[in-house]
Amino acid sequence: MAITAGELKSAKRKKVLGKTEKVIQDIPNNQLPEVVLQSTMENTMRDFTQLTGEKFRKSIWSWDARHEGDLYESVKTRISKGSSKITGSFSFNFYGRFADMGVGKGVTLIEQQSGRGLTANRNPSRIRRKPKPWFTEVWFHQKHRLQEVLVRDIAAASTKAVSDSLPAGEMPLTL
Repeated sequence: MAITAGELKSAKRKKVLGKTEKVIQDIPNNQLPEVVLQSTMENTMRDFTQLTGEKFRKSIWSWDARHEGDLYESVKTRISKGSSKITGSFSFNFYGRFADMGVGKGVTLIEQQSGRGLTANRNPSRIRRKPKPWFTEVWFHQKHRLQEVLVRDIAAASTKAVSDSLPAGEMPLTL
C-alpha cells in the first residue's frame, strides 16, 4: 500500500507526517534506508576500532616499544555517534609518539632527522634512540583499509535495500 501524492500533500498541510517512518508505512523502522546505513557504518566503525586497537598493541609488542612505560595498556578505543556522523577515536599515552619518532630522553627531532647534534658539545654518535614506528605504519595502513571496508559494506547494504524494495516476480524492461 503506497501513499498517493494527494494524501502526502494533505498530510504535510496538517503537519501529521514529521518523520520518515510515518511517510513509508509499509517499512518497519529498522529497515528504513538511513537507519540501515547508520547501523552499517556504526558496526563497521566498531569493528574497525577494535581491530586497529589490537593491531596497535601487536605493533607495540613487535617494535619492543613497551619498555617506554605502560604504552601497551594505555591504548584505548572509543566510538561516538552524532546526529549525522560516527567517530572512532584512539587514545594512548603521549610519549608513544616520541617512541614512534625516535625522539625524547635528550634527543630532539632535528637531531634524530639530521644525525647531528644541535650544539658543538652534543656528540651525534651518542644519539642512540632509534625510531620505532609502531603507530605510523599501522595508522596509515588501517586508515586506507577503513575506506575500502566502508565502501564495500555500504554498497552491500544499499544493494540489499534496493533489492528488497523491488517487487517479486518478473518486470518488463524496455530500453
